[in-house]
Amino acid sequence: MTFTVTDPHTNNQICVTAPDNLPQDDLTNDVLEEIELWLHNRKRIDKISFEMDGDMLILRAIELSRIKRIRRITGYLSEVGNFNDAKQAELTEREIHGM
Repeated sequence: MTFTVTDPHTNNQICVTAPDNLPQDDLTNDVLEEIELWLHNRKRIDKISFEMDGDMLILRAIELSRIKRIRRITGYLSEVGNFNDAKQAELTEREIHGM
């Protein structure tokens, strides 16, 4: 099954995948506990998956990455998605030089 849990601190939706035979309420509680553990380490969760390994329930969490690619065109730093048409054209016309 796949469902989402809302992070109570950021309101971000965390995608959760788990075997169908596990109760969703219990899994949600486990996710909320994991959110608190990660918050203590100043990290945020993007996705969580649950797996069964025999009698053990394994929780795997993936960190939400805030890394964004910033480019410099004509002296301005910005994300490529924020470039106007002229700056996007300049980016595509650039020559890549060897190192």
